[in-house]
Amino acid sequence: MNRITGRLAASIIVTFLLALLFFIFLSLFQFPVRAVLPRYYWNWVLANAAVELINSAIPLTCTALLIGFSLLIHEIDLRTGPGPSTSFPALVRAPMIFLLVLTLLYVVSQEWILPAEVQHRQTYVYNSALAQQLFDRAKSSYDNGEYQQALTRVEQYLSVNPDDDKARELRRDALSRIPTGNPAPPEDRRKVDFPAIPVSGEGLSIQQLLDRSSRYFQSEDYFSAYYYATLVLRADPRQNEAQRLQSRSLDRIRSVDVSSLAKEQADIFSRKRQGFLDLESGNTIAAYYIFHALSKRAPGDPDVQRYLAAAKAGVEQISFFADEITGIIALPGVQRVMFVNERSETYVELLYFGKLITAPEGVYVVDVELIRFTPGGKIQLHLHAPYGKIVSQQLILRAIARNNSGKGGGVTMQPAVYRGALPKDTGPIFALQIPVRDLATIAQGPTRLSSAGLVNLWSAVKVLGTYGYATQPVHLEIAMRILLPFSFIILAFLSLSLGWRLRSRYLSRPPILTILLLPMVPVVVAYLFRLYTYGFRSILGFTTLYAGFTVTLIVLLASQAVLLALALFSLAVQSTE
Repeated sequence: MNRITGRLAASIIVTFLLALLFFIFLSLFQFPVRAVLPRYYWNWVLANAAVELINSAIPLTCTALLIGFSLLIHEIDLRTGPGPSTSFPALVRAPMIFLLVLTLLYVVSQEWILPAEVQHRQTYVYNSALAQQLFDRAKSSYDNGEYQQALTRVEQYLSVNPDDDKARELRRDALSRIPTGNPAPPEDRRKVDFPAIPVSGEGLSIQQLLDRSSRYFQSEDYFSAYYYATLVLRADPRQNEAQRLQSRSLDRIRSVDVSSLAKEQADIFSRKRQGFLDLESGNTIAAYYIFHALSKRAPGDPDVQRYLAAAKAGVEQISFFADEITGIIALPGVQRVMFVNERSETYVELLYFGKLITAPEGVYVVDVELIRFTPGGKIQLHLHAPYGKIVSQQLILRAIARNNSGKGGGVTMQPAVYRGALPKDTGPIFALQIPVRDLATIAQGPTRLSSAGLVNLWSAVKVLGTYGYATQPVHLEIAMRILLPFSFIILAFLSLSLGWRLRSRYLSRPPILTILLLPMVPVVVAYLFRLYTYGFRSILGFTTLYAGFTVTLIVLLASQAVLLALALFSLAVQSTE
């Protein structure tokens, strides 16, 4: 890096540092006190400052180049030896390479850093609104005597805002008012075919599984006999012997006389039999709670462990555990997702998610609202659920407690139905017609694109077009994103040329008035850049709407080629004399 490039780099670094401090100072006063929790104060301020800094990168760079080349380059910097000054093209060769590197950094900041910071800023606002909503609901539930509901909601609130003393006090009060006991778990008799049992049969062949089932039956271990017969039938439903063993094992389980067993053994067997029969009949939630309790009383019982795993997998097909939400709702996600989920001759189904969160544990949604209406506009079903989970393209709106013992165990969160009734065959479970991977794109829509990178915009065109959204706004946004790197390098070259021409006015020290007016330079440049982008947005928007995206790209690239040629020409005609 030669002396001139070093001075320009120093000018750019100082300009950006001063701008960052200015944007942080400005963000302190722009902080939305009523919309964002105090705990997010500095997070929001820094994210907002980063967004403003990146959005202002082009005018800031132009300002630094104008000041640097007009005021900071001295006569001695123009000489490489005892001879005459070097030519201007040779003089700016190194700075031009430096600006190309800066352009690459600018592209990285636009495509990766800016979307992330915009998403963070939106998340702080959404989480704050969600926290207020959760606290209000918790307080309302507490005032209505629904202490378990209040406890659940205040714990979710504390996962977002853990520093609230009033919420912690409300949690203690709600917990102290919840009676102990084991409420009856909700029933859901959707048949679940032991999804936790592996088809591979623990590495055994069908004949080996069948022999093992037969041996367990002969030794009167009917639970294990049923288990291995089920494995055989999952691998080959035509196995008559396995069907016979399964049927006979089930009959023996139902008819075993426990009067000859010790009290504790009899009680465990009776509970195990009840859980097994619940699981076999499809009441997986009740079966799960029974085997979950038995796993603590008889941790070494292989039957309990097998059927607990099967029951848990069955439960996860029709519900999710309420405590999963506690650590999830504060995570970043896509907000305000609304789409037509299903359209048929008899009804249209609209779905809205306040927030869509993709986490290692799964895909969760917050603030769910569903409306199903006829083509004539009559509402067939209208419901709201605070949370949901998406499993295998199924939207599950029922949440249950992980255990059914102690204070408030087994409490279920069900959607509130305002009109109509839940479907009898599926209950609070709805099939999603749109792949989950496309929901985030739909959430952006054609008008909320500031937090999407260029790669995501390319993929969004196809997705939005498939689901009936206009793609012209997305095409325009893509064109504007392509415009920015070109604008960065073109305007930087023009700033070099203009800065050099202004230098000729100050062969000695600039006037005091000029120095005093320097803070106005970035303001003037920023407004000129805004006018520049507004003009291009108008031109590209017109061509996108009336001529299509291909013509828009041709116009964009042609105009940038002309401007780049003019910028290079302006540098070539400069002289060091």
